Amino acid sequence: MDTKKTKIKSRYDEVDNEKIHFNDHSLTDPSFQEGTDINNIMIKYQNTGALPLINQQTPLYADVSNIGDYKESLDKIQAAQNAFMALPATVRERFQNDPGHYVDFMSDENNTSEAISLGLAIPNKYTINKEDQKTNDDLNNNKNTDPLNK
Repeated sequence: MDTKKTKIKSRYDEVDNEKIHFNDHSLTDPSFQEGTDINNIMIKYQNTGALPLINQQTPLYADVSNIGDYKESLDKIQAAQNAFMALPATVRERFQNDPGHYVDFMSDENNTSEAISLGLAIPNKYTINKEDQKTNDDLNNNKNTDPLNK
């Protein structure tokens, strides 16, 4: 039988604290140390009565009452992503699988013919292609526009 005694530790025993040494180069810029020290900030506050400016940009005032709340915005984004993911894989690949590229593409009126060819838009029955427009322009230029001169 093994007669080795097991030591039971208690909270009164000495603790061997091992120090951790970081030998890697720090990415922290030491030039900001003085300005970010809370003691220096409080001394400036006591002397001037004002806290340092954190945001130095000009304030922006806008009417955002019609935007809705955070959940509504997330629901709209999720619905847009679901609609984009419902498109065929070849169409999604055309937009690098990014709904933002799709929205930019569909917002540009110059892409109407490509959108129709991809099946993303329905051709408007009132849309006149360029050849028909030229023919219509030629007919309109040859008509006599003077109603008294028939």
